[in-house]
Amino acid sequence: MAKGPLFSLIAIFFMITTTTCKAAMPKLVGELELGAPIIGVQFAADGGRGVAQLRAADGRPPGLQIIDISGPGKLVPRGFVSIEQNGAMALTPNGKMLLLLTLPKNESYARATPHRVTAFDLSDANQPKVLWRRDIMATAAVLAPNASGYIAREVSGPDRATWKSIITWVNKKRPPIILNDDKFSIEPSSLAGNFIFSEDASFLLVPDFWSLQVFDLRGTEPIRYTQSPFSMLSGGRYECPSSALVLDSGYIALEENFFPRIGIYAIKPHIPRVAVLSHDETRLCGRVDTLGSGDTVLFSDTSGRVREIDLSTPDRPRFTGSWQLPSNTSVLGTYGTKYLYAASSRSIDGKRYLQILKVFELNLTVPAAVDWVALANADAQAVDIYRREPNQLTGEFQAINKLEEANIRLALDAPIRSISKKKAAEILNDYGFLLWKAYAQSPPPPEAEIALRRAVKLDPTRMVVWLNLADLLRDSLPTLSDWKEKQARSREIETLYRKYLSLGGKSSARIDGFLRGDLGKNSPNDLCRVIVNYANAGRLQELVSTSATNVPVGNQLVDLVFTTAGTAHVPTIYEFNADVGQHSAAHNSAIPVPNAGNLWGGDQLGLVVYRNFYHILLYRDFLHPVASNSLSGDQHCEFKTTTVERIGQDALEPKLCRQLQARHGPDLLKFGGPIWMTREDVSKKYSEAEIAGAKLIDIANDGKPINVGRFDLASVAGPGCEEVFFDEVDRNGAHFESGPKRDLLIKLEGATPTNRYPILPCGNKADFFKYQGKTYFENEPETWPPVDQWDQYHRVTRIDNGEVVNVCNFKFETHVEALAHH
Repeated sequence: MAKGPLFSLIAIFFMITTTTCKAAMPKLVGELELGAPIIGVQFAADGGRGVAQLRAADGRPPGLQIIDISGPGKLVPRGFVSIEQNGAMALTPNGKMLLLLTLPKNESYARATPHRVTAFDLSDANQPKVLWRRDIMATAAVLAPNASGYIAREVSGPDRATWKSIITWVNKKRPPIILNDDKFSIEPSSLAGNFIFSEDASFLLVPDFWSLQVFDLRGTEPIRYTQSPFSMLSGGRYECPSSALVLDSGYIALEENFFPRIGIYAIKPHIPRVAVLSHDETRLCGRVDTLGSGDTVLFSDTSGRVREIDLSTPDRPRFTGSWQLPSNTSVLGTYGTKYLYAASSRSIDGKRYLQILKVFELNLTVPAAVDWVALANADAQAVDIYRREPNQLTGEFQAINKLEEANIRLALDAPIRSISKKKAAEILNDYGFLLWKAYAQSPPPPEAEIALRRAVKLDPTRMVVWLNLADLLRDSLPTLSDWKEKQARSREIETLYRKYLSLGGKSSARIDGFLRGDLGKNSPNDLCRVIVNYANAGRLQELVSTSATNVPVGNQLVDLVFTTAGTAHVPTIYEFNADVGQHSAAHNSAIPVPNAGNLWGGDQLGLVVYRNFYHILLYRDFLHPVASNSLSGDQHCEFKTTTVERIGQDALEPKLCRQLQARHGPDLLKFGGPIWMTREDVSKKYSEAEIAGAKLIDIANDGKPINVGRFDLASVAGPGCEEVFFDEVDRNGAHFESGPKRDLLIKLEGATPTNRYPILPCGNKADFFKYQGKTYFENEPETWPPVDQWDQYHRVTRIDNGEVVNVCNFKFETHVEALAHH
């Protein structure tokens, strides 16, 4: 039996390699329509009965539906008992008593609010009844999974200004455990309600993002174990502290931050890490359940992927089974050593609700049930959505949802029926491409690679899939911090590109650049030169990792995390001992960071990995490296980037553009007044700006000027932001105006007035000028030449016949050279 908490942000489709992911379905052996939305289900360990908690529906109040599960393939409804409010449940192993914890609508961790624990007698499955009710004033309360008790954080002290956490045992054979003295205090915090019991309530975990605290409850007095805290301003040590798994055997499993892996920790002094289980899945929100004795754990997510992990030997965890449930099916729990319970949803008034309880036998698998014709129709709709949606990211996710509703995940490994292999390859290519694009800012789910690899096999003549797979793998190179792995993947990418070209694919500078191979092979011992070569080829990101494991520093292996600190987003490195997972006494203590002490927002740090070299690289972006230091501190590189601005071949006014390029353009229009707007007036629309002047300007070049207000913005948030932008105001400069001309003005300057900073990037210089009788708008960085790609812009626009045109189409080229290396 398992009633584990949600394992939020745990990687659900755990994979050692992408080829291990299979879409086999466990066999459906029973189902039951419950007629109301399901809140949750609990199952008795003895296999006699289960309890489904339902929402109110069709005039029936919320309640508990008792279900006979003595034959897993025969789900038979028994008695029903109404409840006042839905809440959290816990069922005794024999299924004869259930606890229901109902919470206030607005639970507060700062003040006590009413909580109620209700016990139900289920010994007669046909006539469940209330045994007792207990009301408690608490800031938070959590039930033990086996219904043996509960913990509540309550008010204490004569002034009722202090707190105590009390574990109350339902059978009263044990006295309550009070955690309120100096030794066991649990300070009020936003995470103070994250109490997590082990299955048999032998242990209580109180986690947060930075450390773990565990209480051993097996003796007459609790024993506390703690980790030393580790605080990061931009994130913590653990991804999902409120959803860890506490095993009865005395171990904890939870997702670690920054690295795609699960850490296994022993419940003993200092709570040391004893193992890690790495995976290559993106981090998702899911749930965890144990099978049988708890040595086997199932992880699942809302898309129906289920992965099995063997924790029978905690210091050597391993992945075992893998299944995929149909779409719109969510895991609810497990029973025994082989049964998984889930619910499928039904659409009601345009919304989907889980209503159909299902039981699957994991030991039996069946071919994935895919309606390929329906999937082909869904693919056509998905492509249409993607092409029509103006917001690209929105279109990508809407298209992905359309395919996943049609069971595309099952199709990753299902036999092809009713359509051709070529059509199936087209569908899989579309899905892989969409996943890759939608998750462009982070590693995409492994299903993207799986879909593209299968598409290649199904239709080797499909040219674009070779390109998509190559590009996806190329984007993954920064996730690798082992040079041999980088090289192996690079060789595969090269093979994919060459196959794409052999099929008639169009070459590009990006592809040709990659096919040049290792750009440091002519000077492999000069890392400064290697960095320069890769930067000038636009390939430096292939060498840089933003997190790395098992990096040799001196005589030890460390894990390195590159992040930012503070509201200014100052780049920072955190160092962990790779063996035990403890952080170093002080971050950056052993890491020679270039320009340390003078870093600021916009600077970035990463690890350059090349052959036997490991360097910390300071860079603005991958075309603007600044300096690097070896981890041993005995090597140093400094770089200079030269930026050249070129006028586009399709420039409308080459002579004007040459003047602007030389910074000798026409005189700028001066903004005076009148202006009657106060800062308070402006702040209603632009909270951090003030009006600096106004002027009548013929922005549309139609002889009908409008009054344009010039606004100065200054923000101290983050690294700070200063910028100039324009908006239409009335003739007195007292109010904002709206209308078609204002819309043209916004387009002319390329602004987004709904953003906090209407014109990005910050630090711009924007003006209007007249040239040969027409009005022009110019926007460029205040600092010249640009310090990074973000500032490589020089926008010169005007309006012709109601349309905004790009006058100069300026282009930028950068060249990097090594200033010093020693």
